[in-house]
Amino acid sequence: AQSRQGAVAANHVEALLRDMRKRSKAGNVHVHPDAAIYTGVLDAFSKNVKLNDANTAKRMFHLLRGDDMDESSTDNLEERAAFINEMTQEQGAPQQAEAFLRVMKAAYEKSGEVSMRPNVVTFTAVIDAWSKSKSRDAPQRAEALKDEMIYMYESGANPDVKPSRVTYNALINTWAKSQERGAAQNAERVLNEMIERFDAGDTDLQPDHISYTSVVEAYAQSREKGSIDKAERIIRHMEQLYDAGNVSVKPTATTYVQLIYGLSRSSERDAARRG
Repeated sequence: AQSRQGAVAANHVEALLRDMRKRSKAGNVHVHPDAAIYTGVLDAFSKNVKLNDANTAKRMFHLLRGDDMDESSTDNLEERAAFINEMTQEQGAPQQAEAFLRVMKAAYEKSGEVSMRPNVVTFTAVIDAWSKSKSRDAPQRAEALKDEMIYMYESGANPDVKPSRVTYNALINTWAKSQERGAAQNAERVLNEMIERFDAGDTDLQPDHISYTSVVEAYAQSREKGSIDKAERIIRHMEQLYDAGNVSVKPTATTYVQLIYGLSRSSERDAARRG
């Protein structure tokens, strides 16, 4: 009975969205669906196990994209990954993108259809969306996605979600952009996890200058005591690695700009305290 009620609710939500779209196209700008509306629609579907099959996920894909699905539709995983990337450009995008990812994941788990199986690109796109979000829990949401990827890959549930360097860089960047206390330490923790996995044989996770520079940025923006020294320590380590032959971690102008920015902010705070 509960599943039937869920199906009715999800179908009702879909009908409301279509009606809002129709009214919006007719000129009523006050009912134009926004990210919050789409997130609600996706949430209704993602929580409904009965409807989480491949056809429903495809239906949602076309509904969100603003067209209709018919027998000639040829959408595939690449299109859905691109669609998630498009979502990340809008306000409220992380919730919307993650909800759509959940629909895809549930559809694959139920139907086994490969075209619905999320991969490293789709998961990483959602993590990247969280990195651009101002949500307070963005780092935790991004970290949970990375952990989920590792679990699914190592358990054999999904061979296509092995985290890549881009995945880890997006997560480090999420922490770097966070205003949460301890964010810089967490950014470095993720970098260290990346290094450990690389040293253990995962060649896809060799940190590059982006990985390190994001940690430098995190410390440069931190107001915690000793942060500038830690940012400088990271840069010195990059220089040592580069001098030893690791060209991928060569510090860039951006790396040094982050340190200069941090030193400037530190001087301003010291001057304010002295004043």
